Amino acid sequence: MAVCCWLRAVGFLEDLPVAHHDYTDVSKFQKDLEHSYSIAARNCWVAAALYVLTFLVSGYLYYKNTRATLKINQR
Repeated sequence: MAVCCWLRAVGFLEDLPVAHHDYTDVSKFQKDLEHSYSIAARNCWVAAALYVLTFLVSGYLYYKNTRATLKINQR
């Protein structure tokens, strides 16, 4: 999703706060639209990074828990 926002996909236009305003100046609309796309893309990248971090921490904790359980069962 972040890649789509970074590429300025038209499908995300309705999700941007800029799309609902009435503009008379095209250059102002383009500037605001670019800014909104940039913010949305950054937010998506941050969310994706947090998902990856959560996945890595969960995997590490699962690994440590599995090893601890195996050690207890071997005794």
